[in-house]
Amino acid sequence: MAVFRGQDGNSDTVPSPELVVGDVIEITQGMRVPADCVLISGTDIAADESAMTGEPEASEKAAVDENNYKSNPNPFLLAKTLIESGQGKALVCSVGANTRSGMAEEKLNIEEDETPL
Repeated sequence: MAVFRGQDGNSDTVPSPELVVGDVIEITQGMRVPADCVLISGTDIAADESAMTGEPEASEKAAVDENNYKSNPNPFLLAKTLIESGQGKALVCSVGANTRSGMAEEKLNIEEDETPL
């Protein structure tokens, strides 16, 4: 995955488990989003969030900037959702168990107490 780190903005290839908050990642059609992110630039991005939200339609995404922040664009990309179209860059906001999908998985991992029988 292409990750832009540091002040010079050079691109490196980094495995998804090594992403950290503050990384800027490249978003492309057909990829699964590896972390919860905010879209900072991009064109024609639509994400299939049906696994997280239950919505059958792809959700159109718009990068947030100083011109549109008051009109409530939808810049949020959730981990494990599929990018159906478009390309852009996104800022990583949470990773691993701190993502929305990670928190949902943790709530489902309930260990049963042992019974006397």
